[in-house]
Amino acid sequence: MGGGNIGDTWSNGFKGALNGAVAGSVTGGLIGGGMSFVKGQNVWSGQDIAQGRNAFSLKNTPINVIEHPEALSLSPSNVLQSLPDDPLLNNMNGTSMSSYNKGQLGVKEAMKEFVEDGGTVYQTEVSVDLPHTLSNGKTIMVRNRFDFAGELDGKLHLFEVKNGASAGFTPNQKINLPKMIFNHPQFTPVGRNALQVPHFQNNIGIPYTGNYVIIVKHYF
Repeated sequence: MGGGNIGDTWSNGFKGALNGAVAGSVTGGLIGGGMSFVKGQNVWSGQDIAQGRNAFSLKNTPINVIEHPEALSLSPSNVLQSLPDDPLLNNMNGTSMSSYNKGQLGVKEAMKEFVEDGGTVYQTEVSVDLPHTLSNGKTIMVRNRFDFAGELDGKLHLFEVKNGASAGFTPNQKINLPKMIFNHPQFTPVGRNALQVPHFQNNIGIPYTGNYVIIVKHYF
């Protein structure tokens, strides 16, 4: 109808469809990746950020993260000299319950006391990564999960709560907690729970440079 031949018509139609598909894919990918980043997820897969990775890692599998104490070259007991496993309080009265339920009672009590003191609880089970250098000079990321995060007197508070005479610290906690309590290094908040903490909304997958307070409470 425009004076061209049928070959030109097919060619132009194919090019238009191809350009539309490419533009739609790019736009959809950018929007989807942006939403994943806001949610604290990997921008390529939409999955939670794996340990040792960041939001833009093409390969979202855990790397260089200590999970077993036998992988350490230093003694956890020496690292945590200021955080003994011995409980400080006990009001369970011999109640029989699972370790998880007992732990949750401790967390609820700590949150209650925090709110009564004027604090605001933002989110429970907030994970962070902290660099750790082994004796061979290799730096790895160690992840631990705080029971809850909140704010008091304008300061970010991260709580680790233990409840029960047998409640001790995990290998990762024995590495990270002393450093965070005494040296206040930068750490990296990870996961969708951390996204609910206002201080971390622009720091998911990247180091947090603000001030913070670590609180360890032990009930039994």
